[in-house]
Amino acid sequence: MAVLKPQQQANINRLMKHLRLYLNARADFAVRVNPRVKNIVDDMIFHHFHRVLSTLTFERMFGPVRFMVADILMSTDITKRNALFSPMDQNSIMTMLVAENKESNEAKKRAGVNMPVYDLKSLYESLDPSLNKFMVLIESWVWWDLLDSSLCGIFEERLERLRNLVANEGIDKTELSRHLENRPPEMSLEELTEIKFDDLMVEEQAARLAVSLVRVRAWFKAERDRDEAFKIILKRDSKPDSFDEMTPIMVECGKRLRAMEAARKSTTIEPNLLSYYAKQFSCAPQEVTPERIANHETAKLQELLPRLNSVIARHDSMGEPYDLKHKQQEEMDAALVSLRGLLSLPANYPILRLAQVERHRTAAEEEVDEFDAAAHQSIEADHEGPMLF
Repeated sequence: MAVLKPQQQANINRLMKHLRLYLNARADFAVRVNPRVKNIVDDMIFHHFHRVLSTLTFERMFGPVRFMVADILMSTDITKRNALFSPMDQNSIMTMLVAENKESNEAKKRAGVNMPVYDLKSLYESLDPSLNKFMVLIESWVWWDLLDSSLCGIFEERLERLRNLVANEGIDKTELSRHLENRPPEMSLEELTEIKFDDLMVEEQAARLAVSLVRVRAWFKAERDRDEAFKIILKRDSKPDSFDEMTPIMVECGKRLRAMEAARKSTTIEPNLLSYYAKQFSCAPQEVTPERIANHETAKLQELLPRLNSVIARHDSMGEPYDLKHKQQEEMDAALVSLRGLLSLPANYPILRLAQVERHRTAAEEEVDEFDAAAHQSIEADHEGPMLF
């Protein structure tokens, strides 16, 4: 693999950061549903991260120019990004992330003609045949979440750049308003290779970043509007106050357990402990023995455990379930509202109308449109004169 440029490595790190957030949340859900996968889910996700990293550093050809997949995903070049996620496009990355259900001849050739293990799925299936379906599930998670990881990464990166720009550069409000009203279009990757973004006027840079944030938020919202129930990330956070009642009991249990273990392992007793346990037993210090101390601490521990179990039974340590990506959309909306103050815009400035947002279309929708168009042309060719129905 070629040496990555600093910006390319930064793009990969940001993409993987958001993908890891998604997959960790999905893994927590899987463990809640089926605790038996707890010991294996992290290893399987780690293996998939290696596959994703290889995909991100791969190059795709658009015309005469090659672009790295990570650079496309961290850009707002919607045409190229849609090509990556279209199963029918020659530049699709689907085959790199989602294995075929049947054995892949190409994978077998790479590994050896008669080798039984030739990809991740066959690896885990050889360890336990029941893991095959779980491997398919993780592949699906990656496919569902990579696009949203890229949108979150773009939003985060451009918001950081805009904040740094405003903090370090003086911006003319009049000039900024003029550029905002023009609603500058997104630059394609080809244009960005010819035009250095940093060479633009500061006000134009700020306007382009602000408008880009609005577009990315709209694309992310469009994805949420299409989310089906089985694709959402059901997340539950720990309640910060749920351990308040059980913490002192757990601490006390730990102290009793350590004292019990120490008494069982020792043959002598320290003077300060002799006086302490003599008071506890209401006896003379010479009557205190390690065995008596161990029995005393065991009894105290047995008294504490029912109390601890009772507290645990009364408290659900997990909060209410929520849709992680829907919450992220709300955070994006809040960040956009804060742009008014960041850019010194009027309080009623229609920040969400800054951009004429192109509809983010799925590959399936485009295929349906192409089919409808072809069918319409066929009907028109078969009928001369006006259509009556």
